[in-house]
Amino acid sequence: MFDAIGYQVLKLKREAISFLTLDGIKSGDYRELSIKEVKSLYSLAKNGNKN
Repeated sequence: MFDAIGYQVLKLKREAISFLTLDGIKSGDYRELSIKEVKSLYSLAKNGNKN
């Protein structure tokens, strides 16, 4: 999107996706999602995120 309007993105950091955040996760680390989290994401995708 930024390229389309002539801006170069030098750094990008995602802070959150819906209820998922980066709290407690160090840079470069990851964690597996719980079954409950996966089901919640599927539900949000199916019904549309109203947050």
